[in-house]
Amino acid sequence: MTIWKPLTLQGSGVEKTEITSPRASHWLLVSIPAEVKGVELAKLSVTRSWGFAVWVFGQSVILRQVRISDNERALYVGGMAQAQLINSQIQSNKVHGAMLSDSARLEILESRIFGNGGFGIYALDSAQVSIISTSVTNNMEGIRMRDIATVKIHSSKISSQFNEGLIVEDLAELHVIDSVIADNNGDGLILGDSATAWIHRTRVVNNGAWKLCQEINYVCSGITVKSRAQLTVADSVIQENMDWGLAAWLKKCGYSEDAFTGTVTVDEKTVIERNNASSNQKGMGNPGNHPWNRPDVPDGQVCLP
Repeated sequence: MTIWKPLTLQGSGVEKTEITSPRASHWLLVSIPAEVKGVELAKLSVTRSWGFAVWVFGQSVILRQVRISDNERALYVGGMAQAQLINSQIQSNKVHGAMLSDSARLEILESRIFGNGGFGIYALDSAQVSIISTSVTNNMEGIRMRDIATVKIHSSKISSQFNEGLIVEDLAELHVIDSVIADNNGDGLILGDSATAWIHRTRVVNNGAWKLCQEINYVCSGITVKSRAQLTVADSVIQENMDWGLAAWLKKCGYSEDAFTGTVTVDEKTVIERNNASSNQKGMGNPGNHPWNRPDVPDGQVCLP
């Protein structure tokens, strides 16, 4: 179905109104081209596409109380699209939940993105994503960002992914405020290349839940920085992660190579404690030039240059 003009398509609820493909025979179920402005889909579900369920290139597109589930891929927002996902669910799709590219913008409000077989959210190119009062849980990976994409997370939870909570690469920018990054099987956040992240008033706790993280050859930390990444942490809590609370990709931190030349700034209000749940960093101290490198601080909290 291609929507060529402004309209509101409202169903009777996600259990009663369904846009679907018999025997999953359609690659695309709903398409909103770039020429179209002012489309709202509400109170319905979109399911069983063998490609993308919803393809958005138009502007002023709203998906409200919508469930996108059991597709190959759920939502694609591209071109110069501007869209909102409000009080909705993207769940149980085989690959990604929401994928953005080009200069697209997506605002996600009071929604749930969970149980997808790839990334919950995948942002590329110069795409921008705003995530507010939303949970991203139980995906293969929570959020991946590349190129010069920007993601801003406020009052949300990124938790219980099969692998990492967030991976930020290239020149992407991540802002996290008043949120929780917790219970991910791998690292809570991996920041690499020349990416930048600001973490404010956020809890990064109990990451590295995967059983392999308990082994000496695996390092699973709350936050890991690589390459030329730039990280700022303010007024936050980093606790009870399997290995380091905060670590750079360096040999002295247990990695195979020295691969970090970026910068890390942590303010005095930030609490980093009770990490090294695996005890693999016992005897390592807290290497580097930072306030946690003191004899009275338990081993395995912070490892930096």
